[in-house]
Amino acid sequence: VLERKMEYTDLSQCFTDIFGPAAQYDCFQAFQEDLCRFQEVSGSILRVKNSSSVAKDNKRRKTTVPDRMQYSSITYCCIHFGQPKIRSKGLRPKQRYLPCGCQFFITASYSYKLDTLLITKKNLIHNHNLDMDMAKLRAKNRHRDVNQLKEVNDVFQINPKVKRP
Repeated sequence: VLERKMEYTDLSQCFTDIFGPAAQYDCFQAFQEDLCRFQEVSGSILRVKNSSSVAKDNKRRKTTVPDRMQYSSITYCCIHFGQPKIRSKGLRPKQRYLPCGCQFFITASYSYKLDTLLITKKNLIHNHNLDMDMAKLRAKNRHRDVNQLKEVNDVFQINPKVKRP
């Protein structure tokens, strides 16, 4: 029986170099810029695991979170987070994809006391090697912002036969 040696990648130093020891932000945009830089430097590819928007939280709480924060809490995890899944029961039943049990995550939450977005929880260890070449191919931003949607909408009005995204 072959024993598979587990590779671990600790990004604690890279995290401290980019986010600093305090890891607090006046707005979500500043946090997101550092997070993108962290992904580029470390080779990590992160996705949103869960989030709680400011709009939703402000409806149910007495104290309000400023709109500049966008999220009162957001957790990013590695794209390999979770347990391995079998894709199909067909010809290749043992084919697996993405999840490999990686526990890497970063949670940022709004602090009412400090009026800032703080990184409150984190696990900076990947249970796999990071592939810098694959990280470079990752889309910078998969979601379109309001200005991009307006530009696209103008194109659709000019040529209505084109399908909308």
